[in-house]
Amino acid sequence: MSNEDNVSAVESLIVNDKNKLIELNKKLDREIISFGYLKESIEIIAYIMKILFKLDDFEKQLTNIQTSIVEFEAWFSHN
Repeated sequence: MSNEDNVSAVESLIVNDKNKLIELNKKLDREIISFGYLKESIEIIAYIMKILFKLDDFEKQLTNIQTSIVEFEAWFSHN
């Protein structure tokens, strides 16, 4: 092989590698975008769960208050 043939072969490899890198970069971009959506979805679910836990706690507090009111009314009616 002549030097020109070697240079041509190397240039061809470089072009092929560059094209492969471009394709891999496109795939990586899609994966990063997908991961971003997944991360946002998880954050939304976590936020909703936090609200649900607060509502559950609030419901328990209301139940305790209602029980206290009933007990207070019963105590007050006996006195």
